[in-house]
Amino acid sequence: MPWQRSRQNGKRYFTDPKVAKFKEDFAKSAIAAGAKVTKLPCTLAITCVMPIPAPWSPKRREEALAGRAAHTSKPDWDNLGKGISDALTGVAWVDDSQVVWANVRKVYGTNPRTEVSVGGSSVLFVPAGEVVAGGSVGKGLHREPTASDDAGEE
Repeated sequence: MPWQRSRQNGKRYFTDPKVAKFKEDFAKSAIAAGAKVTKLPCTLAITCVMPIPAPWSPKRREEALAGRAAHTSKPDWDNLGKGISDALTGVAWVDDSQVVWANVRKVYGTNPRTEVSVGGSSVLFVPAGEVVAGGSVGKGLHREPTASDDAGEE
C-alpha cells in the first residue's frame, strides 16, 4: 500500500485504517522473516512486483515479463518506498532517518509481491493478497527467494 498523508477531520488528524492495517501486517511479516532492530545506518532496497493488467494482450504480457514494459502507472515509487519504510520503523530500525541509501523498483510479474533488503540481509515477503496493488498483506507468508520467483521477470 502506498504511503498516504494523514487526513484531518476538524482539528484531529487520523491515518486511513487501510494504511494502518498495511503497516501492522507488513511489520508482522518482517518480524516473522527475522527482521531485527538496529541503531546503525541502513540501506534499503525494495522491488515491487506488480500484477500484469488482465486486459493486456498475450504479446504485451510477454513484453512485460521480459522487462520491456515499464510499470509507469500508480502507485508512485516514492509512495511505495515511504509506506514500506514507515512500516519497518521499530522493526528493522529505530527510525527511518537511519536509511542512508534506498532503491525502489517497480516491475511486472505473475506473482505479485514485495521484496525488501535491509542492510544487505535479503528477505522476501509473499503476501496472501496483492501487497502493492490491492493494499492488503492478508496473512502474509515468508520464505526465502527461489530461482522460480524471478524466472522471466525483471
